[in-house]
Amino acid sequence: ARFSKMVKLVTLLHKRQSDQEQKQRQNQPKIISQQLMQVLSAKVAFLTILVVMIIPLFQIGVFPETDFSTKAWVKLLDKEYLMAKEEAVVSNRSHIFQDAVVRFVDFYADKNYFPFEIQGYDEVVPFDGAVLHIPGRSILQLDAPQRAQNIAVIASGLQSDWHVLFDFRDPSRNEELQGLLLIAFVIVVMVMFSFNLNQILDEIVVVPLGRMLGSVREMTRNIWSQVHAMSGSGGGDEDKNAVDGLSETEKLEYIVHRLAKISQAVLKRHAVNAEEMAGLSAEGKGVLDLMQPDAMVVRLEKDPGGWSRPTQEVEVPDLPVAAELIDSWALDVLSLMPQERHVVVGWLVFHSHLGNWLQNAGWLPDAGLFRRFQEVVEAGYMNHSYHNAIHAADVCHTVYRVMAETGAKEWLSSLDAYALLVAALCHDIGHPGVNNAYLVETGHELALRYNDRSPLENMHCSKLFEIVADTNTDVFCRLSQEEYKDVRKVCVATILHTDNANHYQMVKDVNVLYELSSAVCDRQAENPRVRLQQYDDEVLRSADNRMAFLELFLHLADVSNPLKPFNICEAWAVRVLEEFFLQGDLEKKQGIPVGMLNDRVTINQAQSQIGFIEFLVAPLACATVKLLPTLHPLWRNMCTNSEKWRDVWITQSKPDAEEIAKVERRIQRVADSLARPQATQSR
Repeated sequence: ARFSKMVKLVTLLHKRQSDQEQKQRQNQPKIISQQLMQVLSAKVAFLTILVVMIIPLFQIGVFPETDFSTKAWVKLLDKEYLMAKEEAVVSNRSHIFQDAVVRFVDFYADKNYFPFEIQGYDEVVPFDGAVLHIPGRSILQLDAPQRAQNIAVIASGLQSDWHVLFDFRDPSRNEELQGLLLIAFVIVVMVMFSFNLNQILDEIVVVPLGRMLGSVREMTRNIWSQVHAMSGSGGGDEDKNAVDGLSETEKLEYIVHRLAKISQAVLKRHAVNAEEMAGLSAEGKGVLDLMQPDAMVVRLEKDPGGWSRPTQEVEVPDLPVAAELIDSWALDVLSLMPQERHVVVGWLVFHSHLGNWLQNAGWLPDAGLFRRFQEVVEAGYMNHSYHNAIHAADVCHTVYRVMAETGAKEWLSSLDAYALLVAALCHDIGHPGVNNAYLVETGHELALRYNDRSPLENMHCSKLFEIVADTNTDVFCRLSQEEYKDVRKVCVATILHTDNANHYQMVKDVNVLYELSSAVCDRQAENPRVRLQQYDDEVLRSADNRMAFLELFLHLADVSNPLKPFNICEAWAVRVLEEFFLQGDLEKKQGIPVGMLNDRVTINQAQSQIGFIEFLVAPLACATVKLLPTLHPLWRNMCTNSEKWRDVWITQSKPDAEEIAKVERRIQRVADSLARPQATQSR
């Protein structure tokens, strides 16, 4: 009864506000943002106009940069001096230069800058055994400014050591004074601007925020008193001790948490959920049946119509390798025969712990249909050394392992998990053994069809859904129309993101995801196998991160060869380089640019793998492990593989000590990029 009263009280508090006020509250952050943007835009525009109009006024009185009179006069003095010298050759004396100097001095008599000394322009000039007298220089002998920066030196065009010196003391003083005035003006404007902006922020943000916090405090007091009354005397003391020292908002958070627990206890309709039910013995289920004969458990996953899908009995096949090996990073898919690969993939989908989860969800087709699907998909792969059906099975297994290691059953929907496994199987179907750059360069039909944008990946998606369109191989046959649309989005998005053109953008996106929740991710990394609730809520279960994780899982699996044990890493490296070299042979034959890793003559296998790890795999692996700490064993494998490739390179190439040191530094730099202790152990 008390809980019912509490619920009614909260309901009444919510109904007090009108629909219009509720809408305004919902849009309040947007309204505040718009107001701030308008105010800031207006203020910045006003300040810009003010600065553009006022600052030029402070240049009034400064010596104009376009005044060339000083240079013009020096050129005139040069000319007059030459004329005077010609006249003095005839009469031994000339006053032409002296008259020019007098005019020169008179010109600057009313200016605030003026000449004060002439250097050179000799008054007595020896010439052909005679002495020429050209007076004028001595007329201009004034006191020089004490500061060198107030002296302007104008060079003569006659001799390099002849100059006319100008006194610019007054313009310099004016310029300094105007500079001080400009600084004072800017300070005053900024102070006024800051004061005005502070008033606006106070009106738009601070005052509403104060009112909001006041309301929070009042609601906290009301709810706290209600919870205290519901708890009784003992519970009240316990709660009071728990919230001592907390702010009103923290108290409110604590009280809401308490109310949520109370609501859960009052409103819970079933004793166990579906996952708990699956782990119960027959005796336990019998006890529950006695307690709840009509609705013993609620299925966690139902279709939009609300009915539970019936599960099917699927015969567990004989595995070609131990299940423990499949549930590790050490499974070598290359060692399996085609039929053995089919069995392993079928086991992943139907019988592994993830497979049981998918079966219980009811998404899976019957086993015979899935086998037909596998056969058609395998037939769709060509017999290339790398991009073949073996690679598809390897990527599917890696996606399974990534989901298993990250506990995907607890935070990812089973429909997404199933879609991702199917996408992994088909992510390279129909691959011609050459990359997108080659298709674009040669004007291939696929490049033309898809406008040069991820032609291979678009083709893979198309082939997948061509197979699914056949009812005999429709692995999505048990999905509703809405579920099929969602699965198609997942398959298309994840396969398109296997295009390496999107690689570095994905690295940036994953790093952003980590930075947004770095504190909780770092705490999770201290003990990766014990998941924090905050980590689950903020990182794994965030709806905004869902598609990013799915795209990451498939792309990471697609480039995961260097993350596996070295024997697997090396075998795949040989295959991928051979496929690159075959493309390089085609490029040479056709006279088009040869890809950087495609020339079998110049490429060193070990060095190429060290670079592949350093520049492509390591950035993605580093960002992924920081975000998903349980994947740290992959990072350790990668670092070990870099060192082993270094050893292979040294053995094969016999480099000198300097080259070895360079490679050592590169490998160490990669290892240091994830300088954070991890507790997980490689399996």
